Parts: sequence; structure tokens; C-alpha cells
Amino acid sequence: SDPAKLQSALRALKFALDHPATLHVQAAPTRRGGDVPVAARATQASVSKRLPRQKYKPQAKPKDNPFRAAEGDLRRNARLVQAEALQEIESVLDVLNRDVLPPPGAYDSAEDDSD
Repeated sequence: SDPAKLQSALRALKFALDHPATLHVQAAPTRRGGDVPVAARATQASVSKRLPRQKYKPQAKPKDNPFRAAEGDLRRNARLVQAEALQEIESVLDVLNRDVLPPPGAYDSAEDDSD
């Protein structure tokens, strides 16, 4: 049903038919039972490249978030603090813009006297 697997199987079949001397007919038993063809067995290189299994560690739960608090008062207070902080940031940026940037149109009237 998977086109990639089907193409891979067809290529392997064509190769096996074209090269009968290299056809792997012997199979090695696996730990779970059953046989695995020699060509499908893991090599020493592939085994050494595998990453070691990591023990599962659940992530720590996030600290109490006042925005998700069950009590409405805590949520309201958190939003008020956030709004006040944003207002403070806006006022600081407005002062910086007023003090640092030239007024709009300051460079429009000045002509280039470099001629």
C-alpha cells in the first residue's frame, strides 16, 4: 500500500534476480523469534550509532500563573499590573521619541546646499 515500500521491494527483487550469487538465503534467528535475512541484520556500525535510551522524565509543572488562576481577583490584579507596566513602557518610549527624534518635517524644509 505504501508506494515507497513497494518500489524498494521491487528494486530488491530485481537486484536479487540479476545477482543470484549475492542472494542472502540464510537467516538468523532474532530475540523475539522468527528469522531476519542477513541483509536486514543490524551491523556493528549501525548498532554503535544508535542513541542510548533515555529514561522518561516528566517535565516540571509551570509555576503558578496568575493569569490562569481560578480566583477572579488574582486574574484581575495580574491584568492590572500588566496594564500598568505596559503604560509605563509606553510613556518611557514617548519621552525617548520626543527627546531623541527630530520633530516631523524638520528635514523637509532644509535644502541640500552641497552644490
